[in-house]
Amino acid sequence: MAEDFYLPNGYSCSDELNLPDSSYVIMKIGSEDRCNYLIQRAYAITSNVILLHSIDRYSYRLELNGTYYNLKSRGKDDFDDFLGQIPVEDIYIDLTSLEIYELPRLIKGFNGRKRILCIYAEPKNYITTDIESSESDYELYETHSEISALPGYSIVRPDNNYNFVPILGFQGNRLTYMSESLQALEENTYPIVGSPGYKMDFGFICISENRRLFESRNIVRNLTYYPANAPFRIYRMLKKLSLRTKMSIVIGLLGTKPQALGSIIFAIKNPGKCELVYDFPNKRESSFSGIGKIYVYLVSDMWDVIDSVA
Repeated sequence: MAEDFYLPNGYSCSDELNLPDSSYVIMKIGSEDRCNYLIQRAYAITSNVILLHSIDRYSYRLELNGTYYNLKSRGKDDFDDFLGQIPVEDIYIDLTSLEIYELPRLIKGFNGRKRILCIYAEPKNYITTDIESSESDYELYETHSEISALPGYSIVRPDNNYNFVPILGFQGNRLTYMSESLQALEENTYPIVGSPGYKMDFGFICISENRRLFESRNIVRNLTYYPANAPFRIYRMLKKLSLRTKMSIVIGLLGTKPQALGSIIFAIKNPGKCELVYDFPNKRESSFSGIGKIYVYLVSDMWDVIDSVA
């Protein structure tokens, strides 16, 4: 496992969500146990819960004190007006309930203007499938859409001269679909497995679920392991790869939300050198159950630290 020995974790971890009572928290209403817990707990702590309402993958609305603010992935929106309604320095963003493609606009918008802290609650269990025709034991998503870059995070890929970094999840068909769509060179493909995972065996499950592509393409040689809950270590891996190869990076966002957070930070800090690709899956009902550890990531506190550590 690759590690940065001197890199601080950059997070706090607890069995319950604890926030100051003056906190402003951006969240969505969800059906999972962990989403329900977080939003109920947030409302019990503070009156400043900001609800995010999805419109489509490119736009959404933030609801604060009965007023709605329209946000877009690109172009002019109401972000500055919304920002003016936040009188405190800290802003909390709930990774658990928000979609991956909703995060870059918020993180980039708040960066340098508020102190960003991101909340994430691990699931306690992943529910195995009872679908007989399934090739996987973990059908966490019903369908996926076309592979495309998140708005504002695409690059020109000249003659396959780029690194492809897929961050792996439990559904190998998603990796196969993304890999076939991108046609990245085997020698430039660097898969990441989240290990240690939320449970000790999750890393092994991830490898097993993606074994078909590993067997058909020679990409195991570049396989690396990073903790599933460590966004800043993902960032460091991406930076080191960029410096070593002098090539742009295409990141496949198939893993955990904390891993996606590290990738998004890298893309924001390296404009024009990084592409974030996603397959926009539709989550299957009851894919996850229970509530594991709850993390609060100190994004703003780590923003410069992650570049200064040797």
